[in-house]
Amino acid sequence: MQSRIWIKPFQAGAIGGFALLAVYFVILTLVSGWGFAREQFLAFWYFVVALAAGFAIQIALFIYLRQITRHADASAKVVAVSGATSTGAMIACCTHYLANVLPVLATAAAGLGWRSGRGTPPQRCTAISAAARFTQVA
Repeated sequence: MQSRIWIKPFQAGAIGGFALLAVYFVILTLVSGWGFAREQFLAFWYFVVALAAGFAIQIALFIYLRQITRHADASAKVVAVSGATSTGAMIACCTHYLANVLPVLATAAAGLGWRSGRGTPPQRCTAISAAARFTQVA
């Protein structure tokens, strides 16, 4: 009985993964021709297949969680935990771009401090140095 609960999610995941591969080939074929699509797939097959497999796993897990939460004994905790996990993953995914922006922000802040004339020149240089060190660490 327990193994039957995975049949529908597995089928949906497989269909989703193959659909993603089909969309990949259709778009590349329409834009650049079948030869280019085949050449790109052969050159980057490990990326494309990994992406399709990850997509298939996500679909399978979504269908599985949806099946679990529809049962009478299901708890709202499953939905809360999966939502919190997804939110945490999204935040972790997006915040690494902050490291790309910090040097620009530090340079802009240092420039504003220098132009405003606040502080003596040694204090301004110390602030610029500290900002540069901070951006190197991040």
